[in-house]
Amino acid sequence: MANRRAGVRSRFPDDAEQADTFDREPTDRDLAAIDAEWPLIAAEIAVVDAEAAVALDLTDGLAARRLSVARHRLSAVGAAFEAADAGSTRPAPAPSIRRRSA
Repeated sequence: MANRRAGVRSRFPDDAEQADTFDREPTDRDLAAIDAEWPLIAAEIAVVDAEAAVALDLTDGLAARRLSVARHRLSAVGAAFEAADAGSTRPAPAPSIRRRSA
């Protein structure tokens, strides 16, 4: 049975349309967009990681400091992206997120 009513297209595509939409590889343009946004993505991940550290150990002042630094970094990176969107020539800061060794 088709999932379309008399002349009304369903919100859910047929299997063939869905496979074409979801199974395609990212284009060079998609990858370039991800690469351009990576500093912002990394800063957001650092904030979530620091929030998790604070949630796990409320007595550690170092975890709270790490969260503060991560939030400041996110603000700086976010401001750079907003400036770039507004047409400013200010370059986005380079990512400087350090990972803890295992």
